[in-house]
Amino acid sequence: LGRAGWGGGAGRSCLGKPCGVEGCVGGVRRVDRLTEVAGQQEHHADLWVCWGKVRPELWADAAAAITEADIRLASAIDALS
Repeated sequence: LGRAGWGGGAGRSCLGKPCGVEGCVGGVRRVDRLTEVAGQQEHHADLWVCWGKVRPELWADAAAAITEADIRLASAIDALS
């Protein structure tokens, strides 16, 4: 989809991108920032949190596809860097 670093998810068509973070606290802080942006856009991301990594996955359940809302949220997440 032309978004640098974004790829598909495990077993489904979605936009996903791993974000490196520092430890558990860094992961929680990243999730806080991601959910704030998602809330502003009234869209959500599935968030996978592991030690040193947060991976948002974007997929519109209602459309059963990646939508423009997913792409806009991916752009906003990229801007958080």
